[in-house]
Amino acid sequence: MDRVHWFIGDERFVAATDSLNNMRMARQAFLNRCAPLINIHPMATNAANPDEAARRYQAELKSFYGADSLDPARPLFDVVLMA
Repeated sequence: MDRVHWFIGDERFVAATDSLNNMRMARQAFLNRCAPLINIHPMATNAANPDEAARRYQAELKSFYGADSLDPARPLFDVVLMA
């Protein structure tokens, strides 16, 4: 699983310790057992507000992708699960 990276968004701006936090639930359910810490990319909920968190996550995605804009021939994600 070293080649799999996990990007988990959350429509709610709740602290990482909150029981409603999606990343917290994913870590408890499976990530802590199967994913290297450097391959987990949570949305920052310690930002001043949701807009700042979104800007940080946008920067994280661009950094991971290696470009400021998407190339249609090279998608950012191989699989997307929306639940």
